[in-house]
Amino acid sequence: MGEPLPGHSVINAVAIGEANGVPVVISGGDEGTVRVWDLGGDRPAPHPAPVLHVEANITALVLADGLVLIGTERGLMAVRLDFDA
Repeated sequence: MGEPLPGHSVINAVAIGEANGVPVVISGGDEGTVRVWDLGGDRPAPHPAPVLHVEANITALVLADGLVLIGTERGLMAVRLDFDA
């Protein structure tokens, strides 16, 4: 096992799936950030904005067909991931 991935103080939600054929893990934490990780390595996925700040605790994540549904203590939002595969 490798070193822990940096970025969250507490991880509340994780989703695994694909965005444009790129396998990714999406993680969300107490600090109000959503991070996109490339499953092939230990670095953030090659996305222009691998960190999304929502300024609310992340409570749930769903990844389907490149669309990330983000549940927070303040409500829901959806973000489309678009990778250049």
